[in-house]
Amino acid sequence: MSLGQLKLNISTKLAVVAIALVFPIVTLLYLLVQEKNIAIDFSTKEYYGDMYLRPLRRIQEQLGQQKVMVQRNKLMGERNDLSAVQSALDSGIKDLESVESSNGPDKGFKESGALIAKFKKNWETLKSQANSLPLAQNIKAHDELMAEFRALYVHIGDYSNLILDPDLDSYYMMDVTLIKFPNLMDNFYQMQLLVEKVLAKKQMTADEKTQLTVLAGLVNADITALRTDHDVTYKNTKDESIKPALEPNVVSSQMAFKTVMNFVDQNLLSANDVKVSLAQFSPMAQNAAQKAFAMFDTTIDGEDKLISSRVGRLESNRNFTVTWVSVLTLLILALGAYFILGIIRNINRLKEAAHDVSSGKLDTQVAVATNDELGELGHSFNGMVASIRESNERAEAQNQLIDEDRVRLQGIVEEITSEISSIKQNAEIVTDNARIVAETATEASGISSEGEEAVQESISGVERIKEQIESVASKILELSSQTQAIGNIISTVDDIAKQSKFLAFNASIEASKVGEYGKGFAIVANEIKNLSEESKEATKKIGEILSEIQGLTNTSVMLAEDATKLADSGYQLSTTAGETINKLTFSIQNSAEAAFQITSSAMEQQSSLEQLVTTLQKTLATSGR
Repeated sequence: MSLGQLKLNISTKLAVVAIALVFPIVTLLYLLVQEKNIAIDFSTKEYYGDMYLRPLRRIQEQLGQQKVMVQRNKLMGERNDLSAVQSALDSGIKDLESVESSNGPDKGFKESGALIAKFKKNWETLKSQANSLPLAQNIKAHDELMAEFRALYVHIGDYSNLILDPDLDSYYMMDVTLIKFPNLMDNFYQMQLLVEKVLAKKQMTADEKTQLTVLAGLVNADITALRTDHDVTYKNTKDESIKPALEPNVVSSQMAFKTVMNFVDQNLLSANDVKVSLAQFSPMAQNAAQKAFAMFDTTIDGEDKLISSRVGRLESNRNFTVTWVSVLTLLILALGAYFILGIIRNINRLKEAAHDVSSGKLDTQVAVATNDELGELGHSFNGMVASIRESNERAEAQNQLIDEDRVRLQGIVEEITSEISSIKQNAEIVTDNARIVAETATEASGISSEGEEAVQESISGVERIKEQIESVASKILELSSQTQAIGNIISTVDDIAKQSKFLAFNASIEASKVGEYGKGFAIVANEIKNLSEESKEATKKIGEILSEIQGLTNTSVMLAEDATKLADSGYQLSTTAGETINKLTFSIQNSAEAAFQITSSAMEQQSSLEQLVTTLQKTLATSGR
C-alpha cells in the first residue's frame, strides 16, 4: 500500500514527510557525535595509558637500581641496603594496581591485571632471594623480571592507544615515553653493569669491549632519537608552552648522557688500559639516570597536556556540533512547521469554501494570500466560483423566461381548452339532434312500410277502397302531420349542419394556432365540415322529397274527398300512391342512414375533441415542469 492510499489526513502526511526529512539530519548528528565520542574515548584511553606509565617508570628505575646494587654487592663486596629501593619498587607496584583497579577492564585494558599480578608475584620471589642468589642467577632473575616488565609496558602501550596516537606532536612524545625512553634506560643499565664490572676488574676483554661498543652505540642512538622526537614535537605542536616545559630537562639529560658516553669512550673504548675507578663513573651514571627520569616525567606531563587539550577540543567540537546541528534542526522543524501549518490552513480554507459552494453559497471567496501553487489554486477556485455564479444567474434568467413562456403557453392552452370545451358542448348537441333525427327517420320508415302495405291492400282490394277511404284519408292526414314533423326535423338538421360547419371552421382556426398539436384536431374539424355539407345536401333532398310528399298528401286528401266520385280511378291513384310511398320509404331510409352517419361522426368528433383536450393538458403540464 502506498502513502497516498493510507487513510491519513494531509496534516499527518505532511508531518510524516517532515519527520522523514529530519530523520537523516538526526542520523547524521548521531553519527557525528558518535565519531566525536569515539575520538574522545580514544584520547581518554591514551590519558589512562599515561596513568599506567607513571608507576611503570618508577618500577623501571628501581628495578634497574637494584640490579646495579646487587652486582656491586656481589662483585665488589659492597654492603648496599636494598630495602629503600625495594620499598620504592613496592610503592610503584601498589600505584600500578591502584591505576588498574580504577581503569582496568572498564577502560579496555584487557589482561593487564593478570600481567601485573604475575609481575608482582615474580618480584616478590626475586626480592626475597636478591641477597642469597649467586650473581649470575641474580642477574638472570633480574633480566627475566625486566622482560616481564617490558611485556607489561608494551601491553599498556598497545591497549591504551598510545601506539596509535593520531596527532604528530603527541605521537612523537608517545614515542619517547613508550619506546625510546624504556629502550634507552634498558640499554643504559646494561652498559652501566658492564662498565662497572670492567672497572671492578681493572681490565676489559675483547668480547666485553665489543659488547660495550654495541651498548654505547645503542645508548647514543637512543639519545639522538630522543632529541629528534622532542624537536619534531616542538615543530608540530601549537601549544607554545610545551617546549619551555620540556626542553630544560631534555637538554640536561642529553648533557648528562653525553658526559657518561664521553667518559666511556675516552677511558674504556679508546684506551688500551683501564685507568679510571668506579667512584669516578658511578656518580655520572647515577646523575644521567636521574636526569633521564626527570626528562621522562616532564615529557609525560606534556603528553598528558596535549592529550587533555585534544580531549577538550574534541568535546568542544562535539558540543558545538550537537548545539548547532540541534539549533539548525529546530530551525528547520520550525520553518517546516510554519510552512506546513500555512499549507494546512490554506487547504482548510479551500475545503470550507468548497463546502460552502456545494451548499449553494455562491458568494464565497477564498483568501489565500500566498504566491505558491495554493495561492494560484485559490485564485482559480475564486474564478471557478465566479463562473458558477454567472452561469447560475444566466440559468435563473433563462428559467424566468421559460416560466414566462410557460405562463403564456398555459394561457393559450386554457383558451384552446375553453374553445374545445365549447365545441365539445356543441358537438354533444349535434349528437343529440342527430340521434333524434335517426329515431324520427326510423319511425318514418316504419310508417312508410305500413303505408306500402296499405297500398298493396288497396290494389288487391279496390272494392274495399271506398270502405276504407275514410281511414286512408285519416292516415294521409296523419302522414301529412308526420311529414310536417319530418320537415321540422330536417330544418333542425340543416341548422345543426350549418352550426357544425361554423364550428369546424372555428376549430380549424384554433387548431392552426396550436401548431403541431392541432393538426389532428384540424383534420377532425375538416371532416365535420364535410359531414355538415353532406348533411345539408341530404336535408335539402329530404326537404324536396317532403315537399313532394306534402303535395301528394294534399292531392290524396282531395282525391279522398272525391273518392266516392272517382272510385274508378281509385285503383290508379292507389298505384300511384304506392309508388310514391315506395319513393318516400326510400328517401326516409336514406334520411335515417344520413342521421346515423351524422350521429357517428358527431361521436367521433366528440372523442377526438376529448383526446385533443387531454393532449393539451399534458402539453401544459410538460411546459409547467
